[in-house]
Amino acid sequence: MTEPTSHMIERTFATLPVVNQGVIRWLRKERVPASAIGDLPWLAESRVEFLPGRRFEFAGAATEKPEKAIVFLVNDAFGAIDLAAWQPRSGRLATWLGRAFALGQDNVWAPRLDAFRSLAVCRTPLSWLAGGREGIVILDETKAAEELALAGPLRAEDGPHVKELTDKLTRHPPPIIACTFVRAAA
Repeated sequence: MTEPTSHMIERTFATLPVVNQGVIRWLRKERVPASAIGDLPWLAESRVEFLPGRRFEFAGAATEKPEKAIVFLVNDAFGAIDLAAWQPRSGRLATWLGRAFALGQDNVWAPRLDAFRSLAVCRTPLSWLAGGREGIVILDETKAAEELALAGPLRAEDGPHVKELTDKLTRHPPPIIACTFVRAAA
């Protein structure tokens, strides 16, 4: 199988049904502004199976535990890179291809207009939507630590979120061992 391109990801997403009116009513009740919902070209729904490693597959005939999820089209500065599935009741959040590190990834290097020129990091897709899709929601902590190392400053939701992000995004060195090298006699 060839690696999916931006166009293939967009075509796959286009086959999914747009979120239904019940989901839209729920989002509006949860204080998501209409502008964040927009005309919904980037928000769909599907039955998916959440897999280990924060990945998902679309539900098929052999799916053991399908769940209805909201599916986001994830873009970076160059176009579609992945799809992300979110199950609001369980809070599960996963990517299809494992390429994306954040919802709103295209916001990382976009101009920032707040006083600190900071990048908002939201805890959940719901808080991201309620904030008008400003900033990001981390999907993959390891990739995010790498990608956000030079993107700061980051803006957390509150004090405990600062600690949570510090713990998640602190990169640790690889294991380092000490050894004595023996030089071969000439």
